[in-house]
Amino acid sequence: MDYSQIIGPSVFAFILLALAIFIIDRDYRVKKNGKKARGTVIDIEEEVSRDSDGETTLYHLLIKFKNSKGNEIIKRSDFSSSIEPSRKPPYKIPIFYLKEDNDYIIVLAKNNIKMIFAYTLLTLAILILTFVLLYASDKLETIQNYILNIYS
Repeated sequence: MDYSQIIGPSVFAFILLALAIFIIDRDYRVKKNGKKARGTVIDIEEEVSRDSDGETTLYHLLIKFKNSKGNEIIKRSDFSSSIEPSRKPPYKIPIFYLKEDNDYIIVLAKNNIKMIFAYTLLTLAILILTFVLLYASDKLETIQNYILNIYS
């Protein structure tokens, strides 16, 4: 067996897996250990990125909230979206915040796009690793023949 054919996809899958776990764990940790607050979206920052496919505009929320001591904090959301928010600032949203290393981590109480992204990465990583394991154990051809026989 040529192991070079499974090393690349395995490394890629583990990178996706680590990224998904980081996103999910960070949100969970901030929601569990942080404090809930009412934030105000005061601005939507546009970030234009250029690559070989053209331009993509990403939108970051600029959120203002008060910490437990009553100090006003302004923080840019760490997660961006290519979907332009439908509401125009200012508007209120529920957030969770956690102070770590003299900085605040903020998480939106509901961020469906971020969670769909994270769980899609997780699912994709698991599928790639399953494929790699089946290929490495020479079971892929058996399963392929079984599926073909079902539909023939």
